[in-house]
Amino acid sequence: QWYLHADVEKLRDTTMGKKIISEVTKEYGQKLAEAENFLGFDLIRDITDLSLFGNGKKDSAAIIIQGEINRRHLEDMIVDADKYQTNLYQGETIHSWQDKGKDQNAAFHGDSLVVVSEKPELIMLTLDVLAERKPHLESVKALPGSSVMMGTVNIDALDLPVDQGSKMVKKAKSLIASISEVDDRLRADFLIET
Repeated sequence: QWYLHADVEKLRDTTMGKKIISEVTKEYGQKLAEAENFLGFDLIRDITDLSLFGNGKKDSAAIIIQGEINRRHLEDMIVDADKYQTNLYQGETIHSWQDKGKDQNAAFHGDSLVVVSEKPELIMLTLDVLAERKPHLESVKALPGSSVMMGTVNIDALDLPVDQGSKMVKKAKSLIASISEVDDRLRADFLIET
């Protein structure tokens, strides 16, 4: 019911992206190096696309990371995790394990994409969309190609209280937003359906 996407590769080439990377590297350089050592890939340099989505229910979300991820290293880490097991879904492997008492699930699509979620049904949904067994969000296809970040939400389907906040949000059924850079400035476009 909601989806956020960042074209990280495009973002790195923007003026704003370069500033963000510079600040993040300056502030968190040591932690980024530790993460690279742990994950087997550089969070800034190797990721090309990053997406988050959820079905509108509380604590029900997934993250999709695409790029030069080190699949073999990630799978080796997962296999060594507590209560590790695998399940097959439509011929693809879903890895399941526990991390700090919470169930985790992951699946790979080729060597360059991993999806991770506490909810196996969101892993299955992602695999279905990637295999074109289920459609991708139509609203995503309508966004401008130059967007570095975008998001869409079906407000009607969210499990959120709407008795507080903006009157516009109370009347809205859905929202689509995209961010791009034009002449070294960020530009945000919004489409609200009521």
